[in-house]
Amino acid sequence: MHQLYVITKDQALATQKNVIETILASGVDWLQYRRKNAPLEEKLQDLTWLKQACALSETRLIVNDSIELARLAGIESVHLGQSDLEGLPFSSIKDTFPHIRFLGITAKTIEQAQKAAVYGADYLGVGAIYPSSTKTDAIGIQQETLTHIKEATHLPLYLIGGISPQGITNDLKTIAHGFVVCDYIYSHPSPSDAIKALKEKCAD
Repeated sequence: MHQLYVITKDQALATQKNVIETILASGVDWLQYRRKNAPLEEKLQDLTWLKQACALSETRLIVNDSIELARLAGIESVHLGQSDLEGLPFSSIKDTFPHIRFLGITAKTIEQAQKAAVYGADYLGVGAIYPSSTKTDAIGIQQETLTHIKEATHLPLYLIGGISPQGITNDLKTIAHGFVVCDYIYSHPSPSDAIKALKEKCAD
């Protein structure tokens, strides 16, 4: 059984609350809060609601990009991109920031993955697997590279980038621990049907 990891849209929570409620009611494993340019107070209000909603559904809530936002919101899980690591000491992030107890890091190369392991990553977000409308400038990654990253670190890999049920192939499932989805669910006429189809592929 592969895990399903959903990222929120980078937009006001009020415009997607119904979709998020459907996502959580469908029993996904992870929900990452991604919001780039909103005021801090608005982000904290979003996370107050999301913490309660995720606790009820037993879904792990992860804050995207910001160790400080996670601290202020009282959330122990964070996902960092490569740019978020700049300026941090090259040592365990969980030792440096004790409020962080669960850490994901984006890695696109073996070197980045090995460094993520030194930072204390619990999993790696790896992609783009397919072209993505969420990140149109994302660089694709070859399956051979995915295999090398997995062999080099032995960390769980969560594959991201244009993921749909059709894209969850048996070859990818031999490499992945889970699949990360945003646009397929949000753009689908029925988010609940979209999640059902994804979960069926993850369960095969």
